Parts: sequence; C-alpha cells; structure tokens
Amino acid sequence: MSNAQALPIARQPAQQALSVLFLGNSNNPLSTSCALGLVESGHRVVLGVHDPVSKNKLKLLQSSLASRGLGFVLRQTQLLLHARLRRGLVNAGIHLRGCFSLDELSAAYNLPKIPCRNPNSPEFVQRVREINPDLIAVAAFGRILKNELIETPRLGCINVHPSLLPRYRGPNPYYWVLANRETKSGVTVHFIDQGIDTGDIILQTDFCLERTESEATLQAKAVKTAPALLNQAVWLLAHGIAPRIPQDESLASYFALPPRGASKF
Repeated sequence: MSNAQALPIARQPAQQALSVLFLGNSNNPLSTSCALGLVESGHRVVLGVHDPVSKNKLKLLQSSLASRGLGFVLRQTQLLLHARLRRGLVNAGIHLRGCFSLDELSAAYNLPKIPCRNPNSPEFVQRVREINPDLIAVAAFGRILKNELIETPRLGCINVHPSLLPRYRGPNPYYWVLANRETKSGVTVHFIDQGIDTGDIILQTDFCLERTESEATLQAKAVKTAPALLNQAVWLLAHGIAPRIPQDESLASYFALPPRGASKF
C-alpha cells in the first residue's frame, strides 16, 4: 500500500447525504461506476455530462485516428454503439443489469443531468451556483477546472485518478503503466487544484498487476476499486476529517496520450 491509505469505512452508512455534482465522460466506465457508487450510497447526485462525440464527430474521428490508430477507433465505436443500444432499451422500459453510461444511469435513477462542454464558462459556473452542491466529484472528465468553479462547493472538488499519484499524471495512465512494465498500479482520490492531477491526496489504494495484464483488464480493476474509495473520501469530507497529503513532486511523472497505433496491451 502507498502512504495514503484507504480506510475501512466504505460499509458504514452515509450518515449525512450530500448534494454532489458529478462531472464525468458520458461513456467512460470509470465515470459511470463512480457516479453509480455515489447514488447507491444515498447521495443526491446531479450529473454534469461531457459527451466528446455529441458534436464534431468527423473532427473527433480524424483526431483519434491520428493519435491512436484504427484499432482504437473501432473499439471506441463498438463501445459507443453498445451504450446507445442499452439506452434505447432502457427508454423502452426494459430493465437491464447495471449501467453502461451516464445517460443510462440518469434514465435508470431519474437523475438530473446538465450538459458540460465547458465547465469553466460563466454560464456553467452560474448554473452550479444555482444548484449549490456540497461537493463536486470528478472521474475521467478530461477537463481542467479553474478556481471559479473549484471554489464554488463548500467541501471543494475532488477527482478520482486511476494511478498511484504523483506517478502517472495525465489522460491515459493505463497504457503507460503497462508500457513501463510496472508491477502495481492503483486509484487515487485527491483534491482538485488548477494543475493536472496535482492536488493534495485524500485516499489511495493499490493493486498488483499480472504478467498478462491489458489496458482493458487494468481499467476493469480501477473501475471495480474506485467507487468504494470515492465513497470513503466523501464520508471523510462529510465528517470534516479528510486528510490533505501533499504530493511529492520529486516522484511525479506526467504522460500525455499514447503514440499513434499504440494497442499492444
């Protein structure tokens, strides 16, 4: 385990249900699992959803082809079609096990949802002030938040990052953890500042990596681990006992998007 430990409190009931604005990517499994965990813990959740394919689909396709290659684009397209099929079934009144996207989660639990293409726009910040959440929680959102939004909720903003910070900051730690042949990875919940994954750590937990690990299996481990860790952090925040552990900059590393065609894991 790392120096920021997960505490065994996830099974305790949320003694104080919080109003939480959750910011996430519409079809990202980490976003969906974390939001679902908050809902199932009894918190009042509003979804701020970023859908990267809602507009400029051709531009996004060209960018993804250039940065990740055809294999990546085909896999993401398959996931998107699967998500839309499930959403259609939910809208038709068919009960499905689990939730595959934030749209499906919103429909299944009747959660209020607001679009969020630019979380730092004056219009969005004003909308958040009107909602007046106790906390903003973020997972796989892909947007840097500025102070005007960060300072809006009374308990602050926290992020779920799928690596052992301060190592592997950045947008795709799954690939780089495997590319660098790490033997363990994990999940970190930290306060958000204006940097990229640089805020003080609240909780962190690790898990071992298998020799046959792939990006998909590593993501699945993070998705399974993250909701309980996030709920632990929220419990600590609600009770005013959340730690703030500064990140050790001497150990920090940042990795951008993987190179074109990177799909060997």
